[in-house]
Amino acid sequence: MTDLVLRDCRVSGWSTNVDIAVESGRINWIGPRFSGTSKSILDCGGDAVISGLIEPHLHLDKALLDAERPNEAGTLAGASPSPVS
Repeated sequence: MTDLVLRDCRVSGWSTNVDIAVESGRINWIGPRFSGTSKSILDCGGDAVISGLIEPHLHLDKALLDAERPNEAGTLAGASPSPVS
């Protein structure tokens, strides 16, 4: 028995919707129709399922500012704001 099945998921690389089985926090099966048993089932209704972000910490107010003031050094110090002249 698996912990969770995500049913009817749209996943990149698959031409049809799939089920995803999760056991102990890890995906252990992906395919057209999971036939095993599960403690919980979540019907995704054909919605996309994507991998988690590696760094979910995000400042939307600072997104895309690189075009305004590029960090040419590519360092943390270079990313710090500097006075605008």
